Amino acid sequence: MSNSNGQGITPPQLAPPEIAIDNDNEAEGHDEQQPISYLLFESRASLCAIAANAVSEVLLLPEIAPLDGAPHWVGVLDVRGRIVPIIEPGELAGAAPRRVQSSDSVIIIESERGPLGLIVEAVSDVRLLWPSEIEIAPERLTVGLARIDGELVRLFDSPFFARFAQRHNGPNEIVPARHFAPDASPFERALFAGRARALRADANITATDSYAPSLVAVRLGGEVFGFELKWVREFAALPTVTPVPGAPSDLLGLVNLRGEVVPLLDLRPALGLAMPDDYGSQITFVECSGVRLGIAVEAVLDVFAPAEGEMLPPPAASGLKGDAVTAAVFYGDATLGVLDLCNLLKRGGWTEREGARML
Repeated sequence: MSNSNGQGITPPQLAPPEIAIDNDNEAEGHDEQQPISYLLFESRASLCAIAANAVSEVLLLPEIAPLDGAPHWVGVLDVRGRIVPIIEPGELAGAAPRRVQSSDSVIIIESERGPLGLIVEAVSDVRLLWPSEIEIAPERLTVGLARIDGELVRLFDSPFFARFAQRHNGPNEIVPARHFAPDASPFERALFAGRARALRADANITATDSYAPSLVAVRLGGEVFGFELKWVREFAALPTVTPVPGAPSDLLGLVNLRGEVVPLLDLRPALGLAMPDDYGSQITFVECSGVRLGIAVEAVLDVFAPAEGEMLPPPAASGLKGDAVTAAVFYGDATLGVLDLCNLLKRGGWTEREGARML
């Protein structure tokens, strides 16, 4: 991989494992008398945290481009025109590589050396900790340990991670990944690739541009619909559904997503579609306005990015309720309706955090 001047991207000089790490909290710029905000996340099934003031954004895991000569990096990612090195904390600590999941996230942290991304299993919360609540831990990667809601949390050292970042100036060139997530299913690989395309596309969008976002195609009520990939958290086979007595017709029940209870919705009533007893065998987990929901579908068919000019106005008479379909797009030999998914969920009251409709 090289930039436009023909100069290769040189991996940073990494400290050997035996080097002593300074775990002084002052390195993170904190006042010892003030509480510190930490972003909580899961890494290798352990609860961890990093100073929130070092975090610029959190992304769903996209396809990562491998880079030769950088053994501590998983690879690099083009985030709106910036080359961001990506690491996985477990591998950095010496653990064997793990199989990535479509539900994984990338936490982007910023430093004077440039941005760096951490692959984690889930991001959960932001919490305040007083310095008196933090116990110094003589571990590599950490500044200390704390207990949050009775659970032990490793507090990662963002200045240490910053040593693995590198400022890369000038035009950037990304080589398409060939070996990222080799154990992923074809659908997962398409999902990772779609997320990466969406990130790269963001760099070229101006206020006067129109663009086609990456879409997920699903079969619902015997018809094919699409909605934007940005709302999707993950896909799964339909798990055991726990019915809710007296629930509205669009609530099929509750499902368990790795310990989190999530409402499972049926969009067919909102769309005015036929409602046979079989509502599908797959579930799409989406997140809208900070609320996570499951949507039952008959099948997840594809993740794709429509080419320029393929997005069309919605059909004048679609036979669906309201303005659920906001556009149409060519898909194979036909067209599919593009749902404004988040607006559809908001109109149904499902993005209300208190969950008053459900219980």
